[in-house]
Amino acid sequence: MLRTKIVCTLGPASATPEIVTALVRAGMDVARINMSHGTHQGHRESIRLVREAAGRSGRPVAILADLQGPKIRVGKLAVPVDLHPGQEIVFAPEGTETGEELPTTYVDLALDVRPGDPVLLDDGLLEIQALPSVGDRAHFRVIRGGLLKSNKGINIPGGNLRTPSMTEKDHEDLEFALEQRCEFIGLSFVRRGADVADLKQKVRGRALVVAKVEMARALSAIEEILTETDAVMVARGDLGVELPFERVPLAQKRIISVWARWRSPFCSSSTSTIERS
Repeated sequence: MLRTKIVCTLGPASATPEIVTALVRAGMDVARINMSHGTHQGHRESIRLVREAAGRSGRPVAILADLQGPKIRVGKLAVPVDLHPGQEIVFAPEGTETGEELPTTYVDLALDVRPGDPVLLDDGLLEIQALPSVGDRAHFRVIRGGLLKSNKGINIPGGNLRTPSMTEKDHEDLEFALEQRCEFIGLSFVRRGADVADLKQKVRGRALVVAKVEMARALSAIEEILTETDAVMVARGDLGVELPFERVPLAQKRIISVWARWRSPFCSSSTSTIERS
């Protein structure tokens, strides 16, 4: 039995019978559906194509529905904003910003950052540092500047976010995934074992849960997370935003080591998934 499985993310470029069939024949073991993008109608069609291709090939191919999770983003900007080191900026809940304030999709940003906290924008390309907040306005000083565009991610490596692990959209996407009988449900931005336990309670054994480790905070609770989850995905790209690059391989090795304590080293992809991308 192969100990390494191939997980392929499907998108608009692969949503044809010919390409899906070619992926299955080439060895795709798991088709990942990214719920952050697309529509349920489009995802339903992708799932149908995978199952038909798998049936023709006689190979089992699982479906992983990857929930978006509470991704914090910059809101919609009229034009990109050029940030300069030393500049002070203000983030406000999207729809309430005035003047030169910047919008954010996370309404509790001002409550969850503490003075001195580093905050990263656009996958770590830009860095700002928290100043004292005023009401629901989060104030920052720019440390590493650059051009900030709409919808870019906001990472708070040391933050204690109060947002729940699943959003309203995630609940809708979970219901859809279970209706489609997806074999795996990916839980994004896991912070503690209780996040996984809550999702497993909702799933009620109808699918296996994959905990996605992509936040620095999750590493301090990794044992309880791995105790609860059915599988783990090491999202090195996101970890590389919150951690120094050189620490990411060490974090991955630690996760694998902890996992191996109570999981057979010969687990298949139905019980153990490690993402190395």
